[in-house]
Amino acid sequence: MTTSKWRLTKGRIGAFTEATGVLKAFAHDRWFFAPAPELDLEVDLDAASLSVPIDVSIPSVSFEPEADDLSKRELKQLLDNLRGSKVLDVRRYPTIRWHGAYVGDTTRGRLEGAAELRGRTVPLNFDVTIELADDRAHAHAVWSGKLTDVGIAPFKALLGAIRLKDTLKIEIDAEFERQ
Repeated sequence: MTTSKWRLTKGRIGAFTEATGVLKAFAHDRWFFAPAPELDLEVDLDAASLSVPIDVSIPSVSFEPEADDLSKRELKQLLDNLRGSKVLDVRRYPTIRWHGAYVGDTTRGRLEGAAELRGRTVPLNFDVTIELADDRAHAHAVWSGKLTDVGIAPFKALLGAIRLKDTLKIEIDAEFERQ
């Protein structure tokens, strides 16, 4: 068994939400992004199948909306809602953690594990594709489910005239370099 060390050099985590309601035009479907955490892995690329333990944490407050279409006031209100007690509740739960393992080969597999979010531990398994080239690797992971699957009630405002659908898509893009 020959293991090599890989370091996450660039990446981000994205969460996509969809708006609904009578005033949907004012809410918009939206991506929220957080930078990927620091991560070093040991991987045996010669193995027929891989099982690589992973344990990462990110500050809840690090998620920012893709918000080119918002005024400063609207952005502040969106961030207050995102970070407030009805969504991420960053004061009570400052960290989001995922622990589990990558299981698969050097081209595709799954991140199988659980997320700790808002004081709850919930299963969160991602489908993963990998592009490996010399001493670099790009991984793309996707999970689709419901906000309520991860313990978040769909946000609503103006008596429900603006609200989020109970859907959530999480994507991870990560660039690794062999050390």
